[in-house]
Amino acid sequence: PNATYPEVLSRVEWTMNVLVAQETRTVDVPFKASDQWVELSPGMEILVEQANVEESKYQYRIKVKYDPTQVDYLMIGSIHLWPDEQPPEAAVIKADLLNAEGKLIQNLGGGFGASGTGQQMVGTASGTGMCTTCGEAAIIRYTLASGLHELEARLAVENVPVPHF
Repeated sequence: PNATYPEVLSRVEWTMNVLVAQETRTVDVPFKASDQWVELSPGMEILVEQANVEESKYQYRIKVKYDPTQVDYLMIGSIHLWPDEQPPEAAVIKADLLNAEGKLIQNLGGGFGASGTGQQMVGTASGTGMCTTCGEAAIIRYTLASGLHELEARLAVENVPVPHF
């Protein structure tokens, strides 16, 4: 009980599993309402139900359906793997709204909810925004990672200050 805490830890080491991808690719979908489903990856399709642009304002609603054993929608959270469970073949890691010149208007990271059981998840991504200097919304760009696998990463930090209690 009378021992003093060190002021600095010379080295702290730990390991953790990380998910890495062999490759990434993008799929561009026109920012235009349609009744046609678009396949982003085997096991995942989207339907742009609403895509309105008025002056510098935009509004969208996109339906998503996917098989979580084949592809995951990481924008709603992280992949949780149990022992002996394999990661899906692909994952959507990012979705951006671009203007006609390919410049970013907004990252579409939020506003998504999904539900389902077994091999079919369904959800809707929706949102609104405004950008007076961005130009009109023209493209939804999805970034997908594939060849997902786990690696053990060994990490270390040195000279870690210890807080006083």
